[in-house]
Amino acid sequence: MFLAAKYEEIWTLEVKNFVHIFKNAFIY
Repeated sequence: MFLAAKYEEIWTLEVKNFVHIFKNAFIY
């Protein structure tokens, strides 16, 4: 369960970073 929660946390950060990059790419 701990590893699963840790993986989910990392996955969430990856998604946020991807969305942030995507928004920047879309703006420019």
